Amino acid sequence: MFISPSLSCLDYDKVTLSLYYETLCPYSASFISNDLVKVFQTDLYTIVNLRLVPWGNARIVGDMIQCQHGEDECYLNAIDSCVIHLWPDVKTHFDFIRCTEEKRFVLKEGPENRKEAMWRNCSDQLGLRADMINKCYSTGIGLKLLLQHGDETENLKPPHEYVPWVVVNNVPLKDDYENFVKSVCDAYQDNNVTDAQSRIKSKKVNLSLYYESLCPYCRSFIVSQLVKVFNTDLLNIINLRLVPWGNAQYVEPNKTIICQHGEDECYLNTIHACAINIWPDPRKHFNFMYCVENQGLHVNDNQHSNGADAVWKACSAASGMDQKLINNCYDSGYGRKASFYYLELNLLLRYATETDNLRPKHLFVPWVTVNNQPLYDEYENFVAYVCNAYKDKASVKACLSHSLHVTGEKFSISPVCYPERRYQNGGK
Repeated sequence: MFISPSLSCLDYDKVTLSLYYETLCPYSASFISNDLVKVFQTDLYTIVNLRLVPWGNARIVGDMIQCQHGEDECYLNAIDSCVIHLWPDVKTHFDFIRCTEEKRFVLKEGPENRKEAMWRNCSDQLGLRADMINKCYSTGIGLKLLLQHGDETENLKPPHEYVPWVVVNNVPLKDDYENFVKSVCDAYQDNNVTDAQSRIKSKKVNLSLYYESLCPYCRSFIVSQLVKVFNTDLLNIINLRLVPWGNAQYVEPNKTIICQHGEDECYLNTIHACAINIWPDPRKHFNFMYCVENQGLHVNDNQHSNGADAVWKACSAASGMDQKLINNCYDSGYGRKASFYYLELNLLLRYATETDNLRPKHLFVPWVTVNNQPLYDEYENFVAYVCNAYKDKASVKACLSHSLHVTGEKFSISPVCYPERRYQNGGK
């Protein structure tokens, strides 16, 4: 059973934001690194369909493609085309493209293979398989994809005059391209004049859940309580964050992660972390986590079982999420190396740092905070806290239909997973 996001403002018509660029144009690089990145640094990504089209001012002369900044640019345009094709999730391929644009200086000096080293460094950093990218390029698929981008660019109406060329709902911004955020918001307002849209203008409430994947009480809270965010209009007024770490420990000097409910939990925490990174839209990754948690996987201490694999893979298929992207994230070590291997800085350890630096410290999981204030024993009453923190709660149906009484309890009498019980009674 999956959540119904039908009441969410995110379901209204999104704005199409397209960037026509070339990889070695310094102005394209600056726009991608300093301006377009705002899409992912804010909640703008929830209202746009972002498209990146690498071709720019290239042209076809005879049977050859000629690029404005030489053969290196043609090569990198094709590499970007391959990555967009292989990893269609926009956050994934944008991170790669941004990384390569920020490393353009590498091409100014160094060995002849420097252009390949530049993008390989980015693919390794982001957990994208370099062999897949290289095969796409070497087999000629990258060239065919690039020509498709060229055909689209050459058929723009009106034609592009330069790059970066930014288009919002098929209307070019021309010299005002750096002000694309205003154009996107104006276009979204025009398309979606609703009560929900007007509420977005009020400051949203930050709702965070710190959890671990095999704590039965985290599972119950996600499946029975947190789902209310998506089954009502509550999602319109919150920024929801899910942080999969819980009561796990990072043990020095072995550099291993030990989870409260065994190796399956470490594994699934990492799978969750990968899904959040690949699909930052909370509706998308929550749907996946809801499915995984709803399976009620049994705790299997100190070993990684096939059952954990089967559960998340079935849920990725049911949620329409590319299983290969999650596998690549996990296997590359970007999420976390497999069972108790040596680790580098990665997604899961970022969540560890965040959880361990909570003030006040978390006492158990599920640990719920609203605008950085912990709810302690009142975590199941999170709707009341969210509504009380929102200035215009009278306009939110979920707030009108819910009791807003809070008790302020700080000592848990609800079922939770305590850190000090980590290795007793099955880890609960």
